[in-house]
Amino acid sequence: KTLWLLPPTAAASLHVYPRLHPLSHFSRAFPADPRRAINATCAADAPEERRAFVVTLSEGERLYLPPLFFHAARCDSAACISLNLWVPSGAMRTLAEADALPLPFEEKWGTESRAAATLQFLTLLLVHIGEDDPPTAAGAEPSCAAGDGPPSALALVRSRWTAADDLLHADRPPSGLEAAKCLPPWMPETLLDKFDAYARKRAAVLARIEPAAVRATLLADWMEQIAGWATGAPAPSHDLLERLRACAAEVGLD
Repeated sequence: KTLWLLPPTAAASLHVYPRLHPLSHFSRAFPADPRRAINATCAADAPEERRAFVVTLSEGERLYLPPLFFHAARCDSAACISLNLWVPSGAMRTLAEADALPLPFEEKWGTESRAAATLQFLTLLLVHIGEDDPPTAAGAEPSCAAGDGPPSALALVRSRWTAADDLLHADRPPSGLEAAKCLPPWMPETLLDKFDAYARKRAAVLARIEPAAVRATLLADWMEQIAGWATGAPAPSHDLLERLRACAAEVGLD
């Protein structure tokens, strides 16, 4: 059995389906030779943590995949049976700790208020966790050149929603969230302080997740999930996440 492996640092190049899609965590760009999914700058002299790996397993052999490694498999014989076992990782245990923290949202809020509150809370969370979304030219693939850091959660969300109209249907009606204010005038200072305190606590826990590429992937997952909860559907979730990028840029995360 042959397996192709790509590390979490390659996630932005693979255009994984959005978290709310039925094929979530599957790549739209994993070719027959996955090494082609890496940007052309990821040549043989690229850092080891950015390279693709090819592994051949024989009878009785085992392979350990670190958390969030992308992989594809091919049977090289007529009879090929394998068994997969999942074990908890330190990253997932830390994520569960963060998920156990309360969220600063009110049950009585309607969709518009939930969306506005989510936009503000996620912006503050990105600020406190130190997320930065490096600028990428339109249509360009994320660079894998030596010295590049791992993709940010915002960059991962952007790559997942590449060709969003193909995923959501181009004739979808506008949600209005694409023009949502980053700081709604109705939001009182006491509520902003509450959002900030809750965001600081969650960011402090998430910051313990290492390596950074794993943290960014799990944070992108969570941001998509909370956007789905706030808006109730994939299309407005996409609009909210697009607006989040703009709001993050307003506070210097660009």
